[in-house]
Amino acid sequence: MSKKIEETIVIRNEKMSYAVRLCSKLEGEGSRLENRNPYMVVEDGKIKYLDSLYGNKSEFNFNDEVHAVAKEIFISGLRTAIKEEILRLKQLELVLNEMDLTECIGNTLEESATFLQRVKGFIGQRD
Repeated sequence: MSKKIEETIVIRNEKMSYAVRLCSKLEGEGSRLENRNPYMVVEDGKIKYLDSLYGNKSEFNFNDEVHAVAKEIFISGLRTAIKEEILRLKQLELVLNEMDLTECIGNTLEESATFLQRVKGFIGQRD
């Protein structure tokens, strides 16, 4: 089984959005597994995961230039959303430190920072 990214541009809540998900395909015989991976979109500065886009989606075949612009907007929004989430977690860490409740999060922030560095390296390789 190989995995790749499935990209699409959709209309959600009367706004054009770029949606992406991992696409699972069964190799051989051209058959396809049911894709249960969620779509990821960035809306209103938040990363959202959707099981499906049915019922609120209109899919379009845009030219490469429009697709590239939509992807850049998605990546920019994704970066902003990640930074905001990291700031919220840092604020939580400071509050828990002040209340002597650091055991509530343990090494979670350090582990998350390591994970985000790996993601940053992965994203940097794709740009």
